[in-house]
Order: sequence, then C-alpha cells, then structure tokens
Amino acid sequence: MLSVKTYTMKLKLIAGAIAVIASVSACKKNEPKQESVKDSTKDSTVQTNQTLLDSFKQNKNEKAFLTNLYKKLGQEPKDDKGTPYHLIKTEEIKLYGSDKPYTLAYVDKIDGAMSGWPYKELFVLDDKGQIKGNYLTQKYEPVVVFENQSPLLMITEETSKANGIHHFIGINKNSIKEYLNTNEWTIQTIDGNNYSPKILPFELKDINNDKQKDIIFSGQKNNKPFTMSFVWDPKKEDFELDQSKK
Repeated sequence: MLSVKTYTMKLKLIAGAIAVIASVSACKKNEPKQESVKDSTKDSTVQTNQTLLDSFKQNKNEKAFLTNLYKKLGQEPKDDKGTPYHLIKTEEIKLYGSDKPYTLAYVDKIDGAMSGWPYKELFVLDDKGQIKGNYLTQKYEPVVVFENQSPLLMITEETSKANGIHHFIGINKNSIKEYLNTNEWTIQTIDGNNYSPKILPFELKDINNDKQKDIIFSGQKNNKPFTMSFVWDPKKEDFELDQSKK
C-alpha cells in the first residue's frame, strides 16, 4: 500500500502532465491554418501581377488609372492650376496588323500651355497596359482602308496655330506604324490659315488602278480647288504623296 506522501506526489505529477498537455493543445488551436496562409500569398501574387487595365476594369478607379498612366510619362494628371484630368472614355479596338484588341483611352487635360492644345489626349495601350502611342487630338475614328482587314485609326493632330496632319495608324510587331507618310509634318493635311483650322476632308479611292484604295484630300487653296493624293506604295508599305496630283 502507498504511503500518503507517495500518493500525494503522484497526484502532483499527474496534474502537471495534464497542465502541459492542455497548454500544448491551446497553442495548436491558436496557430493559423496552413490553408489561410496559402490563400493570403495567392492574393498578394494576383495583386502584384495585375496590369494597369486589369486594375481599372476591376476597380473603375479613374484617379488611380490616370495617375499610373501619366506616371509612365513622368507626369501628373492635372493642369497648371491643379485641376485633375478627366477620363472621357475607354474602348477596345482591333487595328490593322494585329489579331488582339488594343485599348484607346481618351483624356480631357482641361487646360494648360498652348503646346498642349487642344487639351485632349488619346492613348493607344496594348493588353499589358503599355503605352504604344499618344496623340493630342480633337478627332479620331477607325477607317477601313484595306479590304477585308481591320481598320486603320485616323487621328487628326493640330497645333495651337491650327495647322497639322492626319495620322493613319496600324500595328506592326506590337508597335505603332504610320501608314500615311507626311514626311515628318512637312506635308500638312490641316490648313491653319489665320488660326482658323481647315481640316481637309478625305475620301478613299483607287486612282492608279492597282486594286488598292488611295487616300485623297481635297479643299481650297488661294480660293482655288485642289487635291492632295496619297497612293499606296507596296514596297514601302505606306501611302506616299503623288507629286503629279499635288
């Protein structure tokens, strides 16, 4: 038979062991589940990999979109008075030379120096949100120039003195390609006489019977009608000014 002293010691040992087991169980109970840790890491990765466009489509946060967009240019989306720019609209478009859509983001720059006139800027973005081109413009529209192909994007670009050019852009190897050769602005398709812009109308017409439509501008110079024809050059793969019909 156990003595009272020995029995008491055994009871103390058993009580101590029970306390240790209870403490370990409590610690395990409070540990985060492994599944939760994995989910947190996964969410962080998705956020990191989001593109500029993905984030905007998900959150519709115009301010964040414009801030990140102009950050790529080393600028802030506000005019000289601190007024924030406004996103007029975004739209997707398939352009000639590409099978995937590009995003057009049209921004109202509100006001600023005359070099920023007309204070509206069009961005062409790829599916990763990278800027492929940006233009100060009041007007742009898709124009089908090549039969059974996606359109070129026609963009007018004017200075504060109201002279300027038309762009006809497509995509070549994920880069913007100019298909209307205005010889670095030396051939102007917008007449800025007396600061009054005359954006010449154009039509698409095959004038040399090569079964490819050409781009023909028409208007008035010195009160006399004139035409300016850009014909397709298959070697250069652009529209060149036809000097004989200038």
